[in-house]
Parts: sequence; C-alpha cells; structure tokens
Amino acid sequence: MTAICRPTAASTLLDLPNVIAEALVTGAALALSISGGKDSQAMLNLLTRHPQRSLWSGKMLALHADLGRMEWRETAATVERQAHDAGLELVVVSRPKGDLLERMKSEMRRTAPEGKPFWPTATKRYCTAEAKRDQLVKVHRRLGGVVIAAQGIRAEESPRRAKAQVVTVERRATSKRIRDLSPAEALAERKPEERLVLNWLPIFGVLIADVWAACDTSVFELEQRRALYRAYRETGDAALLAAALDGWTAHAAYVFGSSRLSCALCVLASRQDLETGAIHNPALFAELLAMERESGFSFQPNLRLAGLTAR
Repeated sequence: MTAICRPTAASTLLDLPNVIAEALVTGAALALSISGGKDSQAMLNLLTRHPQRSLWSGKMLALHADLGRMEWRETAATVERQAHDAGLELVVVSRPKGDLLERMKSEMRRTAPEGKPFWPTATKRYCTAEAKRDQLVKVHRRLGGVVIAAQGIRAEESPRRAKAQVVTVERRATSKRIRDLSPAEALAERKPEERLVLNWLPIFGVLIADVWAACDTSVFELEQRRALYRAYRETGDAALLAAALDGWTAHAAYVFGSSRLSCALCVLASRQDLETGAIHNPALFAELLAMERESGFSFQPNLRLAGLTAR
C-alpha cells in the first residue's frame, strides 16, 4: 500500500487580542463554530491546544449549524469526530422551519409569481443568515454572561473577508445598553446581569499552509491522497480508496477534490467544486437540478447545473 508522508506537528501560536484575553481569564464562555471544514478545524485545534487554555475559566464548546440535505453526507460524522477529538461538547443547531433546501424551495414558491430569481447570492445570503447565523445566535443568548463566538474566517480567503474586523460586538445578542460600544468598552462597562457576545476571528491572519498544519496534515499529504482517490475512481480498486481516506484528519471532501467545504453544492462555489459535489451527492444534485429547470433560473448567474459534468 502506498505510504502517506505525514507532517510534523503544527507550531502556529494564536495571538489573543487584549479584550479576548481579558474576557477568557474572567470566565467568558468560548463557543467555537465548526462546519467540518479545514479553517474551523484549524481554529478548533489551535484554541483547544493553546498554552494559555488552562487560564480560561469559562465554558468551552463547539457549535455546528446543520444545513440538512445541503450538507456533504460526511459532514455530520466529521464534526462529531472533530469535537470529540478536541474534548469538547458539540451542540448542533438547525433551522426549525425546515432545512436549507426546504428554505430555497419556499423562496422559489414565494418569488415565482413575480418572476424573480430565488437562489441565494453573494449579496443575498439568506442561506448563511437564516440557517447558520440566526441559529447560532440563539445558543449565544442562552449561554448568557460574556460569550466569545469564534469563527474560522481568514483574510487570505478573499478581498471581502480581508476587510473584516477581528473582534466585534454581536449586536443581536448583546444587551441594549452596551451593544453600540467598542468590544473593550462593552466588556469594561458591562453589568453582571447584562449579556455581551463578542464575535472573534482567531485565525484571521493564518495562512493556508499553517491551516493544514493545524489540522495535522499538509498540502503535500492532501495531494498524495487526491492522487490515490483519482486512481480509485479510474480503477474501482477498494484498496486505493482505503489508502486515500484512512488516517486522513480533515473532511473527506478535500480528498474527493473540493477546494473548500460549505454546502455540498454552493451558489458561490467554483465549477470544479460544483462538479465534485454533484458526483458525490447525486440525490442533492438531482433536487437542485429539478428546481433550476422548473424555475428557469440558473443556480449561479453564469452557470447552470444542467451544464455540469457530474460523472
């Protein structure tokens, strides 16, 4: 069997902003949002292995917003494993009125009489807002006190994300009196009965090589495993499939060929990622393709699912 070259242990050390460090040592809860993707996995590992963790006196937990049928089939098991390996409780939340696919079908029905597009877009991301953010904020509110809501967003990912602030006050979940203050002011002026939620991007400045290292792997190992998986697809040799996936620490979608982990078929994904998602999630692909044909609106502004090579 082909030997896989494994990397050395990750050495990235996250710098804690002063307001975050102060909140953690004074009992703030730390809620880590994980999707199963490499960035949130890197964040999870870097924080749970952080040398200052013993000083953080508050609750630490992992949160996952389950998108239902829009998820990769491997995602639920992946986030469970990641949280278990990190030694954290996993809280899974979902949209109470149906999964994301149902939400898109509802939007299609609502907009049909007007003849308007219904798919989420970069500027109309009701998928993220309703299926992820709104559900996670409910947990932040229930935790009470001071909560740090950590997300695995990185500046390197896109020009838009590079403009994000590393620490912000989550106004939707913070008490009214302090919600418009800066993070440091809100923490300093908060009364014991008030709730403060701080959004934090711990790996904002971490580069891709260090992300993979924090996931206990590397780009080189990933390429090795992808080559084995391609050979399996060509030959059907189960031993090659086992070699490609056994011992892999991140989500299987990366080995399958996907460059990022989000919905199995995402309205913002590249053509290659859509084809990879369609191949490995045929039932979902069929549902979305039927919606595209029924509505007449393409899945992306310049790409129709009907034009994908999904085989």
